[in-house]
Amino acid sequence: MAMAISGLVVMEILWLNEAIGIKEQEFRKNVHKAMSTAVFKLERYESMGLTSKPKKIKQSPQQQYLTFQDSLVVEKGKLALRRVQEESVFESNKGGLVRRTVQTYLDEQGNLVEKTVQEGLEDGAKKAAEAIDEMMEDFNSFYLKSAVQRIDPHFLNDVVRQELDTYGINTKFKLGVVGAHKILLKDKDVQAKDLFSSPHKMSLFPNDFFASKEYLVLFFPKEKGFLLRSLSVVVLVSAVFMCALIVVFWITFTTIIRQKKMAVIKTDFINNMTHELKTPISTIALACEVLNDESVSKTKEKTVHFVNVIGEENKRLETLVENVLQTAVLDKGGLELKKEWVNVHEVIQEVAGKMMVHANQKGGDIKVYLDAEDDEILADKFHLSNVIRNLIDNAIKYSEEIDIAIQTTNVEDDLVITVKDKGIGIGKSDLSKIFDKLYRVPTGNIHNVKGFGLGLNYVQAVANKHKGSVKVSSKIGVGTHFSICLPKHMT
Repeated sequence: MAMAISGLVVMEILWLNEAIGIKEQEFRKNVHKAMSTAVFKLERYESMGLTSKPKKIKQSPQQQYLTFQDSLVVEKGKLALRRVQEESVFESNKGGLVRRTVQTYLDEQGNLVEKTVQEGLEDGAKKAAEAIDEMMEDFNSFYLKSAVQRIDPHFLNDVVRQELDTYGINTKFKLGVVGAHKILLKDKDVQAKDLFSSPHKMSLFPNDFFASKEYLVLFFPKEKGFLLRSLSVVVLVSAVFMCALIVVFWITFTTIIRQKKMAVIKTDFINNMTHELKTPISTIALACEVLNDESVSKTKEKTVHFVNVIGEENKRLETLVENVLQTAVLDKGGLELKKEWVNVHEVIQEVAGKMMVHANQKGGDIKVYLDAEDDEILADKFHLSNVIRNLIDNAIKYSEEIDIAIQTTNVEDDLVITVKDKGIGIGKSDLSKIFDKLYRVPTGNIHNVKGFGLGLNYVQAVANKHKGSVKVSSKIGVGTHFSICLPKHMT
């Protein structure tokens, strides 16, 4: 499953990258169209004298000779030609200049009439030469200028901005005009390297035959951001889909790991339970066999001893079964309390007295410090006794030298029961898990520790049911402190 999810994530990333690539191509295409239209308009505007600041331009004498006039009138609801006059100047075979005027008009009868008038011009050659010189001077002074001399930068920026807006490109841009390996014009906050490396490049005045090649260049500093914004819906959907895949993968992964751990814990539980149950069963069977064996002499003391062994092992079996049944009850949420006023000090002394036998057998001791002034609380005596017994039992199991202290104190209206030991301690990595069902702390060098891993889970469940809490602090090699805080009234 992990491979499948990883494959889907990779495919999603590739698809998103492909979408961005397509959007980038579309963006460049639209920029190219906008620049092409802008350059075309610049040529048109230049022919109209609008590409730079207003200037007084001298009219050449040659333009005074070349005129074209026409007039249209409306007659009887129809457009009719009244008079067209065309004048032209040309050189005769003898070298003189001749002006020819051709008039075309409709007479009163509606007939088309064409009248030609031709006359010579005095000093025509001289005037023509002057006209040609002025035209060449004007051509050289205007058409051979660089683009930055022919176009006002603000006008150029406005034209480009207008065309970009037309194609929906409303992101910030930087403008420049470049020639042969040099910058002729650029915005003050753009680097030359960005202009030279920009793919958005268009020849200025491409129809000029004599002008040097100069290019309009655009650089978009936030091009990637603009493309991502234009794909915002796609990116959002992709991000949500990828996050969902990652979450599903993580949930699946953690579930598998948790199930694997639970499988190991359940296997250990079954093994421990089998061992725990097998020991008293074997002991009872052996005692019964001895009692039934006629070849073995039976004194009163021996019979009482074997009967006591059978009774103790039977109680042990009962306790083990009760622990398992308690776990089943906790799983179903069916833990019910029989509330009554309980003298906690009496419960502690009773349980500690019974557990003292086990501590003394291992050369240890249990000390009781009943410092609480008010030890009566509304609780379930049976479950409270089991909680104290479980904590003392754990302290005995996980201590090489048994030294246990039980103390009670009052904190405001609450009663705090503390069980301290000087055992092997619990590591930080295990402290957050010790209340989990079936979890057992590794015993280090102690290999004879038995149990189901149910005791502390039961302790926490009972404390919570009493509207209380249980806390633990521990240090490896120093010992462990369990503190149970129980309110006087379960409210």
